[in-house]
Amino acid sequence: MKQHQHFLSFKRLMLLFLCVLCVMGSVPGQAADGLDGLRDALAGMASLDGQLALLYEASVAHAEEFETGGWQVELNVEAAGGQEWIPAEEAYDAAKKADSLPEQFKNKRLIALYDDNDDDEKKVRLAGDLYVRLPEPMRARSVEEAEGVLILRHYLTRRSDYIGSVFNRHYALYARLFDSDTLYQLYHDTITPPSSGFGTLVGYSMSPSLLWAGIQPLFLNRILTVETAEGPLYFNVTGRGCTLYKVEGDREVLDIPAEAEGYPVTDITLRNLAKACPSLQEVHLPEGLVSIGGRAFAGCERLRTVNFPSTLRAIGDEAFDGAPLEELSLNEGLETIGEDAFPGGDVLHSVTLPSTLKAYSYGFLERGAHIPYLILPEGVERLGSYFLYIAPNMLCVYIPQTVTYFGDCLLNSGNLRIYTPEGSPAAEWAKKKGYGYTPCPSPEAMPRPAYTTEGDFEYGVLEGEAILMRYLGNGGEVTVPTELGGCPVKRIREYAFSSLKNLQSITLPACLAEIESMAILCDGVHVYIPGAETALTSPLSIHSDGSVVHAPEGSPAHQWCLKREVEWVAWPPER
Repeated sequence: MKQHQHFLSFKRLMLLFLCVLCVMGSVPGQAADGLDGLRDALAGMASLDGQLALLYEASVAHAEEFETGGWQVELNVEAAGGQEWIPAEEAYDAAKKADSLPEQFKNKRLIALYDDNDDDEKKVRLAGDLYVRLPEPMRARSVEEAEGVLILRHYLTRRSDYIGSVFNRHYALYARLFDSDTLYQLYHDTITPPSSGFGTLVGYSMSPSLLWAGIQPLFLNRILTVETAEGPLYFNVTGRGCTLYKVEGDREVLDIPAEAEGYPVTDITLRNLAKACPSLQEVHLPEGLVSIGGRAFAGCERLRTVNFPSTLRAIGDEAFDGAPLEELSLNEGLETIGEDAFPGGDVLHSVTLPSTLKAYSYGFLERGAHIPYLILPEGVERLGSYFLYIAPNMLCVYIPQTVTYFGDCLLNSGNLRIYTPEGSPAAEWAKKKGYGYTPCPSPEAMPRPAYTTEGDFEYGVLEGEAILMRYLGNGGEVTVPTELGGCPVKRIREYAFSSLKNLQSITLPACLAEIESMAILCDGVHVYIPGAETALTSPLSIHSDGSVVHAPEGSPAHQWCLKREVEWVAWPPER
């Protein structure tokens, strides 16, 4: 039964008041400027009506942020009701396929729910991330006002063509009006598992921004076209602005305009760009761009150059995964970076980080960069797992006092020297992990090592010790000098000797303290290690296929050979 209008107005006013209370900041009398606290407020609501009203008011108050990003806040909380609208399995199977939003759904007020079959607790959640981005006339402010439901479904299906436990991952969107029994399937995407690997293999999880990029055209379906010499660019109107969602025509340079038919370009939600533009080498991003969606430039294997405009605020998951950028100069004002957005690699030779970025997500610069050191700006608070995990070309990193969260598998398994203020959380973390660190009051006080070449050897000097980074010669019988740059050679870094077919032997200096993991990756090489204390820090310090180690009896190198069943020959140290 319909409520009287004055009662609805009073109810909405009270809920709005609750909303304001819920998102108050921790300082008395000071409201939060952004969306902090909204998720907790939603989870604390006792009714679906309360949750919908709170979501609606937030979607209006933060319309621009949701239109161009806002992914840092998780809005898919457990729904306080709505279980009766989740279809049975057979209903999903019998759903009617639709390539676009049926006419009868347009401007209908809808509830959005998330049916996650991969959730062990099987709890129905609000699809808040979807709801707040729907056109305003389609957002139901209460259960009574709702005329239908959107159901975002996530589930796995087993593959029979693999050995072991292997699954496809699926995302699908369904819709039903309450005055109809017809369930429509509006969207479906399947992510296949990797071709090989260990343990259970599953297709990757789609980030909310990437998922929205696929669903968005159903609801915001005004298409704009900008013609270029290589082919058209397609934009979808999102409200105040538009998003680039498709590119046709291969090209070496993608020049994205600042506007399309008068609408500013605020977002990029590209899919399959690597396939459409296999020759892409350079991208020009316009001022006014606010967000880059998940996997927008993923797999662009020739992409070397991208600028990041001052207006950019968010970069989605895996946005540049597989793109070998040579320079990474992130703009001041950038607020969020998704997981595996910039894995890094050997070709990356310049990195500039903004002071506005508070957290580095999973896999940021996992493969490092071809730079000797990295300085994290003051204000960074979180380092996600696998940050600089494989960084063979880096020697040291400065971590400020402000970093308090450390993910798993950080900093190249401890081979990077850490500089941080005495007593900082990073210093305590380094002690606990057994990582080498040096007390350093500020970034300015940290050494600035550089790469230098002497003969056939590229090296860096840190704290008075030379570190051999790369052998540049052609092989044969190689002798590593005792000193480089006037400093004793103390370490052989990862990949220093790699894939050299003509390499016969390597004679190392007696002063050498450490041979790092994967330092010598050559078949059938004789390695002479005269130092009685030289440590091999990994089972893979020397590639053992046909290799022979010559070292003093009882030395760490000798013990390493015994454990690995590598051929060893007694060789006394130099006297």
